[in-house]
Amino acid sequence: MRLPDQGIGAALVNSANLGRPPASVRFIKLADLSLPMRLVIVYKGDNNSPLLLKFVEALNTAREKIAMGDASKASLTS
Repeated sequence: MRLPDQGIGAALVNSANLGRPPASVRFIKLADLSLPMRLVIVYKGDNNSPLLLKFVEALNTAREKIAMGDASKASLTS
């Protein structure tokens, strides 16, 4: 939202941004717009934090379940 805030163009953002808009930015809901969103995780390659490694493992397990058509069991909490 920095570019629109500076008066340079527009941006498509998800609803998570609605709660913290810059004062000069206006949100307009786009009717009947459905976009699949690809998500990626980014982390420093040499970060060996046990918590990070466990999180990445959980994400990979969920991704595999979704790929096998079992999205109902793709929870990160299981």
